[in-house]
This record gives sequence, structure tokens and C-alpha cells, in this order.
Amino acid sequence: MAKWCQHLDDHELRMANPEAHRTICRANSDDTLAAGAIDQMEKLEMDELANAAYWHAVETLIDCEPGLLAWGLYDLMPRTGGPRIGKLNGSIKCAVCLDRFVLRDAPSG
Repeated sequence: MAKWCQHLDDHELRMANPEAHRTICRANSDDTLAAGAIDQMEKLEMDELANAAYWHAVETLIDCEPGLLAWGLYDLMPRTGGPRIGKLNGSIKCAVCLDRFVLRDAPSG
């Protein structure tokens, strides 16, 4: 459980790669459940906290460029290249870290 809490509080990794941060949190909660240290409800609560941390990071990192459509679906991409770190709809509004991330139209389908 301490390992999970320590990882959840790793702000640097969460902001650098929200998806990896969430994946590791969920893997740690799986391990804690398998070890019998928590029950299924506690695991669900831990996973909900990991999801909340993920979405907080993604919403903080998005680039609200002019012209976003409220009904649009966008990929959140590092400006320097690399893999997609999340998907967002155009109704999410935030303007932090504009120098690091950009929204791209997500492919349909």
C-alpha cells in the first residue's frame, strides 16, 4: 500500500506521462489486491484515485488553441513529438504548459 501511495504522489511522473502514471498505479493496486492486503472495494477506490490523478494531469496539460470545437475529439500530443498521452474533447478548457503540448484532431473510428 505504501508503494502505491508513494507512486500516486509522484507529481513529476504524473505530469510527464499521465498514462504511464495511471498504469503503474493500477498495477500496484492489482498487486496489493493479489497479496490480500486490500479487498475489491478498496482496489476500486484506489483505481478511482489513479483515474482522478490522470484526468487532473491531462486537463492541466492541454493546449486550448483557438478554434477547438466543443463536440470535437482531440489527441493530446507532446509538441516535441512522441506518442499520444491522452484523448480530450473540445469542451475541456485549460491553458497551462502551452509550450509542451498540442491538441491534434483525433482520427475518426
